[in-house]
Formats: sequence, structure tokens, C-alpha cells
Amino acid sequence: ERRAAEALAAAKAREDVIALRLGQGIFEVQASSTFKTYDEDGDGFLNREEVLAYAKTEFNLDLPSESLDRIFRQLVAPGVAGFELAKLQQLRSAIGIAQHEARGRLKRMPSDERETHMEAQKAAREAVVAEKRKRSEASMEDFAEEMKAVDKRVEEAERSIADFSGAAAELQISALPEKAREAVVPVRVASDELERMQKRIRSIRLEACLTREVKEQLWPEIIQLSNGVVKRLAQLREADAAVILARQAALSKAHERFDALRAEVVGKLRACIEATDRQASELVEAVCKDGLAMVSTADVASFLEEGKCELELEKIHQLFAACASGYICVGEGEVPTDQVLTMSREDFARVVRIYSKVTKNVPLTGELEAGRGEALRELTSGELLEVLRGRVGEPSTDVSRVCVRALKDGAVGWATQGGGPGEAFLEPGGHVLRVERPCPMSNDMEDVHSEKATRALSEGELVDILDWSSAALSRPEAEAGAGTGGVTRLHGRARGDGATGWLSLGDALGTT
Repeated sequence: ERRAAEALAAAKAREDVIALRLGQGIFEVQASSTFKTYDEDGDGFLNREEVLAYAKTEFNLDLPSESLDRIFRQLVAPGVAGFELAKLQQLRSAIGIAQHEARGRLKRMPSDERETHMEAQKAAREAVVAEKRKRSEASMEDFAEEMKAVDKRVEEAERSIADFSGAAAELQISALPEKAREAVVPVRVASDELERMQKRIRSIRLEACLTREVKEQLWPEIIQLSNGVVKRLAQLREADAAVILARQAALSKAHERFDALRAEVVGKLRACIEATDRQASELVEAVCKDGLAMVSTADVASFLEEGKCELELEKIHQLFAACASGYICVGEGEVPTDQVLTMSREDFARVVRIYSKVTKNVPLTGELEAGRGEALRELTSGELLEVLRGRVGEPSTDVSRVCVRALKDGAVGWATQGGGPGEAFLEPGGHVLRVERPCPMSNDMEDVHSEKATRALSEGELVDILDWSSAALSRPEAEAGAGTGGVTRLHGRARGDGATGWLSLGDALGTT
């Protein structure tokens, strides 16, 4: 019970902090909008005339000259033009005091004189509210009229995307990028218009908030207009996603050919390195002996020849050519082998990585022989593993074992790949992930909260794993119970458009 109470107290404290931050942000936006409304000359200060207008409109108060003099004498430094934004709250407090004094004077008036004064104040307030409502209604009417033109642009954008999606499967692969760019032009135009309209409705909303009566009268209509913009922006995001998914579908065969070619070439390379009792992590240094920044087709061919591993030279060239053209194999045509092709050491290291996924819970142990040493932990179904050393037969049994590193926590050890007939704990794959729900992609590995997101991945997109790492959580997150082991971050490439970036391995991703 004590722990539960402490957890509830901690949660409440975090909730209060978040609420305070949100409240401060909202207040700052409203204060800035209010200040700009009354700063008619735009000099960044509220002068005496502007303060009088502010008091009249916001407080329904005809500020007496002696009160105005006192406010400026006490709160505005000599030589300063007036109140700056940072002092708006002080001005509000000072006017509130003057309003309290005015109410005191009102109470001391004779009853008939007081009644006449109050009726005059009420009439003045009603006139101000009527004028502000008229202005807000005019802005809303103009906004609704402009939205009709924007709606036509949204319809054009959706037609453009539908036409491309229908034709993508029949297009030549070389023509896909240009046709996709043409298809999304109307989407970009409509998006720009909607973003402009979103700023306008935000301004209308803030203006209405400045006067309580106007807000109460017009708020439902303003929210309806605002929701209309949000809905149309969502439609355009769906259209954007449809283009990427259509390209992904059209390139599926080319990706399958690349995956098959890569598996064959990399399988030969890893078998060659492991035959010398070395791990795959040493493959780059073994192939590129001169230490240069680039790996060439000649380097790979020479390494395979030294290891007496046979592989057609054309397939090596096909792999390098495919990596240079977006990691796809366009067709089955021959690739010239008389020219040396290269790729960076980093790209080569990514290409030769092999992943597996756990299909059935299996222990991860520190020794090749399953019966020796203690289990490090249990690998659970669905986990992704990087294979460091390929299949090795356990001396005492007929099962095969692989040395792996778990992406979940970086644990390294040996796991049983398969036992008897039909019994498999691990299966090849896992290097391609399917997005289960929209998630952000960022260029920064440490950007766990996607504050620098460059693109949103849509449900159904496929992402190739290029690299992976672990990003540490901040102390507040760890204390909040989000864990202390960090977040597994994947560097991936979207198959639909080739976009690359970092994303977190979590509920939004599933293996394929």
C-alpha cells in the first residue's frame, strides 16, 4: 500500500508539472495576442492611449486620469514609451486595483445616480461586445468562403494520388520517382493552403477568446471551422501515404530480387570468414585489407577466391549495382563485369549483416554447448537478433547453434536455431519491419521523443534495418517508471521512397 501511495503521489506530481507547463504556454500565447491587439502603432509598447483602450475593452473601465498617472509613475521607468509584453500581467493587476477603487466609489454614490451609472456601463459593454462579435463573424465568413477554394485543391490532390496509385504497378521502375513527384505536387499546394488557413483560424479563435461574451456565442462555430481544417490535413496525409505505399507495392518484386541476391552473396562471404574461425564482424577488415574507405567488387572477388568459395563475378557486380540504385534489382539483365564498382565500408558492413527473429522462446547461453554454463536470459518470441556467427553444430547433439546479439538489450550469446524435424526457434529474416501504426523517423539517433522528426511512417510501410543502437533515457523518464535500460533505436530505410532515419523499436513496428 505504501508503494502504491508513493506511485500515485509521483504520478500526481508529474501531472501537476505538465499542467503547469501547458497552462503557462497557453497564457503566453493569449497574452501575446492581446498585447498585439492593443499595440496599434506596433512599437512593442502600450502607451497611455493604448492602455486606456485596453482598460475600456477588457475591464469595461473608463480609467480615471489620476489612476492612469499613478500606474505609469509606479510601473513605467522614465524615458520608456510604455508597457512592454513582459509587464502585461503587472498592468492587468494595476488596472484591477483601479477597477476595485471605481467599484468603491460606485458604492458611495446615491442609489439613483449609481443605477444610472451602471446602466450606462452596461450599454457601453454591450456596444463593445456587439462590435467585436461583428468583426469575428465577418472574419469567419471570409474564412468559410476561402475554404471552398481550398476544398477544390484537396479534391484535385486526392484525384492526382488516385491516378498515380492506379497506374504505379504498370510503370517502368525508372519512371516511378518522377511520376510520384508529379503526383504529390497538388498535395503540397493544398497542404500549404491548409497550413495558412490553420494559422488564420487560430487567430480568429484567439481574438474571440479576448472577449468572454463573444467566445461563449461563437465558440461552437469556430471549433467546427477549425475541425474542418484538421480533417482536410488528415486527408492529405493519407494521400501522401498512399503514394509511398503504391511505390512500395510497385517495387516489391525488385526488392525481392535484391533480397535473394544479397542472401546468396552474403551467405558465401560469411561462410568464407567463418571457415577461418572468425566472426562476421571481422568481414569488412578481411575483405578490405588496405584499410581504404571504399570496398570494391575486386576486393570481394579476391577474398572469395582466397577462401576457395565459388561465386559468379556477375552476381557480385549485380549486388554493388543494386546498392547504388536504391537497393533494388531492376531486372534480370546482365551487368558488365569489366568495370570496378565500389561502396563505402559503412554500406558494406550494413549489407553483410544478417538478422533472425525468434519464433519460439529459447534460452540465450554463454557457451556453444547448450548444457554448459548458465543461461544469460530467455529470448522471447518476436525478438530480433543480429547473427554474429552462422550455424554451428553442437558437438554433443545434432542441433544447430548460432551466436547472436539481441537488439532488445544488446545481450550476446548462443541460441539454438533448430532441433528435431519441424522444430525451429529462430528463422532467417527480421531485417524488414512493417509499420503497425504511424510512427516518426528522425535523423538523430538520440531523438527518442522525435522532437526533430523528418517524416512520419504510415501503417503498412516496410522498413529495412540498416543499423541499430541503444539510446539512454533521461533521469526524469527513468524515475517515472519508463525503464532504465534505454530504448532500442533502429536506423532504417523506407522501401516506399528510400527515406532513411532513426526510429524506436516498439509497438509501432512488427517483423515481417
